[in-house]
Amino acid sequence: MRLKSKLLVTIMISMAATYICTAQVPAPPVSIAINAPENVKAGVPVEVGITVKNLSSVVIGIPGDLYTERGEIRLRGEFSFDLDVQDAEGNSPPETDFMKAVRHEHDGPGSPFLEREPSEYLALEPGDVVKGGTDLNKLFKLKPGKYTITLQRTRFELPRKSDLSGLVGQPPPHPRAYGGIRTDPAQEPPIMHSVVTSNTITITVTP
Repeated sequence: MRLKSKLLVTIMISMAATYICTAQVPAPPVSIAINAPENVKAGVPVEVGITVKNLSSVVIGIPGDLYTERGEIRLRGEFSFDLDVQDAEGNSPPETDFMKAVRHEHDGPGSPFLEREPSEYLALEPGDVVKGGTDLNKLFKLKPGKYTITLQRTRFELPRKSDLSGLVGQPPPHPRAYGGIRTDPAQEPPIMHSVVTSNTITITVTP
């Protein structure tokens, strides 16, 4: 009888712990998927494709350097995501001056660009998908060898109706750009903090 009671208590504790853990891990607001060629030659562009989808039931805002390709708005990955690139030994390759500028570490004379802050924000309606990309050779000094790449974002905007007011009446397709450079913190919409990590891919750089 005591054995059965102990077993029942153990099962109940296990179920309660599982429920608590599940309840404390909210679903990610977006998904991030990346892809790239498995083999590339040293010195040529290493294009990483990025696909972001809004999995939530609210509008999600992502800041970034936007561009248009074939009539679709796209994101430049280095401005919208944290990039984790590691070689076979687990070390990060040296960054280019451009990447240092993206990270706000190269602001003096000769900086690859003067204005690094996002000039636009992307409003992702529930179910919206946006694509983009980034050239790793523009960001890192890649030598021949194997590298793993992962993208991550931890901060998302929850744009208010006033932020999207300029989009009223604009026809699809979604997503659509909104906002601009902000100098007053009061202009920022509420922020959602959630760690969203992409899949990890591996590329081989050949001589």
